Amino acid sequence: MTPIWYMLEDGKILVNTTTSRKCFNLRQGSRVCLPVDDGYPYVILFGRARIAEERDANRDIETLAVRYTGEEGGRRRPGNATGRTRGPPSR
Repeated sequence: MTPIWYMLEDGKILVNTTTSRKCFNLRQGSRVCLPVDDGYPYVILFGRARIAEERDANRDIETLAVRYTGEEGGRRRPGNATGRTRGPPSR
């Protein structure tokens, strides 16, 4: 399990990652599991996801960076993301 930034957008969970094992695994099958930990308690979301090639990866990573590091820190981060996944949780 690896920590990853995420956010809820239009009822779907947005995750942004560099091309990695996560992207490789997603190309093999669309089922995903996302543990959301905020200390205690935690939830686990299950669903299907896809690589959203039509999205602007750099804009998405900037939006996530602002969410996690604040406006000033998030806007300064250089974009290097190449994989975007998006999908609604099924349970």
